[in-house]
Amino acid sequence: MRLEWNPTFSRQAEQFDLRYSCADCGNFDVGRQACAHKWPTVDHRLPHAGAEEADREVVFCKEFELR
Repeated sequence: MRLEWNPTFSRQAEQFDLRYSCADCGNFDVGRQACAHKWPTVDHRLPHAGAEEADREVVFCKEFELR
């Protein structure tokens, strides 16, 4: 699922300690730096990093499992 990043989402993610990136997923193989299910990780690895605010998206993986 993709949604447009906005300041409200950012505040709520911090307030509720929302986890949604590969680093927090039980399916992420830290040693290989890859998804154990072979899904692409580029959209999930560093949410918002390097993007202009107007172009930011939050991408949720449907196979995300909290560690």
